Amino acid sequence: MNGLIEFYSLILYLIVISLDPQRLFPSAKIEIVTFNDDAGTVYNEKIFSGPLHNHLKSALEFLKNIVVIKKVIKSENKAEADRFFNYPYDALEEALCNAVYHRGYDNDSTIEMRIYPSRIDIISYWFFSSPFLILT
Repeated sequence: MNGLIEFYSLILYLIVISLDPQRLFPSAKIEIVTFNDDAGTVYNEKIFSGPLHNHLKSALEFLKNIVVIKKVIKSENKAEADRFFNYPYDALEEALCNAVYHRGYDNDSTIEMRIYPSRIDIISYWFFSSPFLILT
């Protein structure tokens, strides 16, 4: 058991410290795919790679600036405006961070975040290639 813990500790160390972890672990990246329809026929894909902390930070900035949309409604009988968001950023941040930090890097699957008009799916695989997190 100690050998297994040391093995995964080494993998984590290499992914966090390395300037180019994709050279050793090609799947150590985040793919965010935004679909224009629920059928998934028209989409845009953004891939984040590099050191773990950098690509996670870049993916979170992308979510905050591009995906999360704020709508402001001003009411005549209230001094302050009501603000609504299409997705709660804090929940997206928590889910993506969990997917990154708790995933297994012993498989070829990248972390995928699929953003549809009606839902968001986050797919990440835990150690030994078993599904860990699938949110809908």
